Amino acid sequence: MNHGDIELFKSDDTISPDDYMDDAEYEEYLGNIKSKTDTDIKNDAVDDKDKAEDKDKIEDKDSNIAIQDWLLTILLINIPFIGLIPCIYMIFSRGSNNIKKRFCKAWLIYQLILFVITFIFMYIGVNVVANVINDFLISIGH
Repeated sequence: MNHGDIELFKSDDTISPDDYMDDAEYEEYLGNIKSKTDTDIKNDAVDDKDKAEDKDKIEDKDSNIAIQDWLLTILLINIPFIGLIPCIYMIFSRGSNNIKKRFCKAWLIYQLILFVITFIFMYIGVNVVANVINDFLISIGH
C-alpha cells in the first residue's frame, strides 16, 4: 500500500483489500476467511433463513386483524371531531398495528382533502347566495 500518494481510482478501476487495509488488517482478514468452515457458512445461511421467517411472522401478525377490530376502528374514527383522537393515537403509538397506522394516516389525509373541498364549495356557495340576495334587493328597490 502506498501511503505517500492518494489515488481515488486505479487505472483499471479495481479495488483490492490491499488498497484500503494495511498489512496487519489484511492478514487478519485472510485469517478470518480461512477460519470459516463449511459448517459456519451453513449456520450463517440457517440464521439468515430464521431471520426471514421471523420477519414473515411479524408481517403475518400485522396482516391478521379480526373483523371486529376493523369495525371498532372504523366506528371510532367516524365520530365527528372526537374520532381524530383515536386515529392520531394509533398513528403515534408504538404498539399499534402497522396496517392500522397506515389506514389512519390515509384516513386523515382523506379527511383533510374533504375539509378543503367542503370549505371551497361553502365559500363559493355563500358568495353566490349573497350575490343573489343583493341582486334581488336591488331589483325590488331596497
